[in-house]
Amino acid sequence: MLKKTAPSGHSKYRADEIPQLMNVLRGEMSFVGPRPERPEFIQELAHKIPYYQERLMVQPGITGWAQVNYPYGATVEDARRKLEYDLYYTKNMKLFLDVFILLDTVRIILRGGLGEKHRKNLFDTTLFSKTKTNEKTSLVEPASVPVAVQ
Repeated sequence: MLKKTAPSGHSKYRADEIPQLMNVLRGEMSFVGPRPERPEFIQELAHKIPYYQERLMVQPGITGWAQVNYPYGATVEDARRKLEYDLYYTKNMKLFLDVFILLDTVRIILRGGLGEKHRKNLFDTTLFSKTKTNEKTSLVEPASVPVAVQ
């Protein structure tokens, strides 16, 4: 059987995402985009993480850049890290990137989860610009994010 439970309680093979194909057929989701989140979590994370709501500017997807590059996470820091991937995707949305994400998703499903290199955050560049302020590094507004055409 495809469904295998990972230590976090999520399906390691992600076959539990198959019912979301109906959402794609109804036009409520796309194949690639930031993963949808429950409204109460969006409100909570938007208060804790700058620019969190920027990820809502594009249609949510079954898979995304954050899903192929970062394992499941349940902390605010995990959400912050995934947001970096989501903002990178929204800024660089191209058919080539979508195809790459879809192919990488298939690879991950067939292998049963993210490999060790992904758990070590292979894509370790910060996607925000940084400025020096009183010996601290602070995030500044990211470049303009494209608005999804509906």
